[in-house]
Amino acid sequence: MQIKRVWAGLLLVGLFSGLALAQEPRLWAESTDFRFGEIYQGQQLEHAFRLENTGNEPLLIEKIRSSCGCTAALLSDYQIEPGQSAQLRVTFDSTRFRGPVVKTVYVYTNDPLHRVAQFYLRGQVTPELVLEPAKADLGSLEPGAVGEVAIVIGNVGPQNIAIQEVQTDLQDVQATLSSKLLQAGGSVTLHITATAGEEGAVKRKGYVVMSTDSPYSPVVKVPVSFSVTGVAQP
Repeated sequence: MQIKRVWAGLLLVGLFSGLALAQEPRLWAESTDFRFGEIYQGQQLEHAFRLENTGNEPLLIEKIRSSCGCTAALLSDYQIEPGQSAQLRVTFDSTRFRGPVVKTVYVYTNDPLHRVAQFYLRGQVTPELVLEPAKADLGSLEPGAVGEVAIVIGNVGPQNIAIQEVQTDLQDVQATLSSKLLQAGGSVTLHITATAGEEGAVKRKGYVVMSTDSPYSPVVKVPVSFSVTGVAQP
C-alpha cells in the first residue's frame, strides 16, 4: 500500500510538472528566410512573414530590431494569443546597396525557446544604370588648358529612361549628352569638359548631376575632379 501511494504521488507530480512545462508560448514561422532574387538599385522591396503562436500562453513580442536603417519592420500585433497569428512586414530600401545583400530582423519574444528570432532578406541588388568609368578624373591641367572625359552610361534595366536635365556645380565644367533617351539595353555618352582657371596648385572637385524619369534612378551623380598646376602664361 505504501509503495502504491508513493507511485501515485510521483505520477501526480510528473503530471503537474508536464502541465506546467506545457503552459508556454511558442513562436512558429513557416519561413524565416526570404530570398528575393534580383532587384534594381533604388527599388523598394516588401515582404510579410507569418508568425504563429503554437503554445498555450500568449506570445508577447517585446521589441523588433533591424540590422540597419535601410530595413524597416512593422508587426500587426505585439500579443499573439494561442492558435493565432500575426504579420511581420519588412521593407528594404536598396538605394545605397549593390551586389549581394543579407538583411536581418530580430524579434524579441517571451518564448523561452526563441528569445530572439531572426528573419532574413537575401538577394542581389543590380544598378539600373552602369557608368564606365564611374567618375571623371581629368588629372592635372595647366592654367587655361582644356580637359575632357567621355563616360558611357549603359541602361541594363527593362525600360527606356529619359534623362531630363544635366547640371554641374563647377563653373568651369560643362557636360553634354549624346542623347537624352537611354533605351533599355542601350547606352549614351556623357562628355565632360573642364577649363582650368589661372590659379596654381588648386584641386577642383564637384559633380555632374543628371535627373531622370526612372523611379529607381531618379538622380545620377558623376564625381568630377581635376587640379590646376603651374602659372598662367602671359
